[in-house]
Amino acid sequence: MTLPCARTLAICLLAGLLAGSTGCKSSVAEANGSGSAENMSGPPTFNATYQVRNPRVCAKVTSPPSTAQATALVQCSAEADTTGSTSPAIILATDLQVEIGHPRNYIPGTDNREDIDPSAMVYPIRGQGTRWSCGAVPEYPEGQNCMKWPAGPGGQGACWKTTFGDWQCTMSIGSTNWVARQKGPTTY
Repeated sequence: MTLPCARTLAICLLAGLLAGSTGCKSSVAEANGSGSAENMSGPPTFNATYQVRNPRVCAKVTSPPSTAQATALVQCSAEADTTGSTSPAIILATDLQVEIGHPRNYIPGTDNREDIDPSAMVYPIRGQGTRWSCGAVPEYPEGQNCMKWPAGPGGQGACWKTTFGDWQCTMSIGSTNWVARQKGPTTY
């Protein structure tokens, strides 16, 4: 092996090691009750097709969530990439503000969630956030490919323990009025 080839191989191996150590956290990693939303997902990654960040993916939360964790869980549940469907888009949420209420008992007929643990407490949440829907740039002009539903008061939702022992949170996000031809978000 020649010296230039060995040097190139060493640089490639170093770059691979660095990229692997700074990448996103796995969605199977667990976030304990430390309260940190940063521990729940890696940094945002960019989607070149839509010119926005990819949807956030949260780690599993195994204790009642803190406000920061509930905010991240709401974001993770609200976001999606529907590429490959009949209406391809990336759905995102930003500017989230979440408050957690006092826990209450499960109410049959009200707390109808497919995977809810009826023996666990339910935490009501409220707040607001901005909802986005972004189309692919080849079909829409770059920087004008997103619709935005600005944050509006009155978002309602809940956090609940699933039958698998992890916690989920959902909340309504965005106002009823939208603004078209927007540049989409690249950060959480």
